[in-house]
Amino acid sequence: MKHVGLNVAADPLFTASYIGVAGGLLVVNADDPDMHSSQNEQDNRHYARAAKLPMLEPSDSQEACRFTKLALELSETYDTPVILRTTTRISHSKSTLVCDGEPAASLKRKIRAQKIRGIQARLQKIRHDTRVRAGAAQGRGSADEKAGEDASSFEINRMEIRDTSFGIITSGSPTCTVARLFRKPPS
Repeated sequence: MKHVGLNVAADPLFTASYIGVAGGLLVVNADDPDMHSSQNEQDNRHYARAAKLPMLEPSDSQEACRFTKLALELSETYDTPVILRTTTRISHSKSTLVCDGEPAASLKRKIRAQKIRGIQARLQKIRHDTRVRAGAAQGRGSADEKAGEDASSFEINRMEIRDTSFGIITSGSPTCTVARLFRKPPS
C-alpha cells in the first residue's frame, strides 16, 4: 500500500500488533520521499515504532525479494506483523531478480491448525485479551528482546570498510546512492 494507506490501516495494524498473528503477516508499505507522485510526504518508520513492529527496508529490488521472505519468517517466529518499507525509487525500479524459488517457511498442518484455533480464540475475546496483550506489545518481553538480539546478527546487516577515517550508516535506497558515490574508480 502507499504511505497514506497505512494511515487508513493504522487501527487494524495496532490491533494486530497486540493480538499477534496465526501465520506470517507482511505489510508492504511504499513511502514517497519528496512527494514524487503523492499528495503529501510522510515517513512510516514512525508507525513501525509506534506500533512496536519490526520493519525491514530494502535498498534495491533484489533485497526487496529477499526481505519479503525474511519478513514472513520473522512474523511467524515472533508472532507479530512485519512491515516492509519500500520507497518510490525502489517501487519504480526495474532489475533482474535472482530468486531461489523457495516459498517462505511453511508450518506443518497440525501446528497451523493449532495457531488458527488460537487466533480465533483471541479474536473472540478481543476486548479482554487486547488489554492483556497490549502490555505484551508495549514491552513484548523476552520475544522482543530476542528479536533485538537476533537482529544484530542478521545477514542483511552488512559493513563495507574502505576508509576508517569516517563512516556512513544507511538503510533503504540511500544505500545504493552512497555505494555509487564512494565506488572505487577504475584503475
